[in-house]
Formats: sequence, structure tokens, C-alpha cells
Amino acid sequence: MKIQIILEYKDKTYKSDIDELTEDEYNSLTGLIEQFSQGKGGYFRFDSGDKQHYFNKQILKQSIITIIKT
Repeated sequence: MKIQIILEYKDKTYKSDIDELTEDEYNSLTGLIEQFSQGKGGYFRFDSGDKQHYFNKQILKQSIITIIKT
């Protein structure tokens, strides 16, 4: 399946490149994002075009993260 990650933080929206994931990779990703919502995990990064976005633990705790299946 193809997915895109959208992260919203302090009135800014960051969108990842669209990636192809297997069902197992998708399940791992959703589990990881659930950990971020609970304040667990250290950092998260993704590519967007020619940029790489890096989000630390503090930003993740205050963000809205959405996974869109395309």
C-alpha cells in the first residue's frame, strides 16, 4: 500500500514523500506513532522532496500525526 505521513506542529504542516509499504511495515509504523502519542520514543524523521524533516521527542508529544493511504 502507498502511504503519506502528515505531521502538524504549531500551525505548520509537514508532509512526507509517498512511500510503498507492506502490511507489516504499515503495522510497525502505526505502532511507532502510537508510542509517540504516549510520550515514548526518541525522534522521528522522514523525507519530503529534497528535504529531510527531523522531529525530536518534545515536538512529537505536541504534534498531530496522520497516516494517509493513497
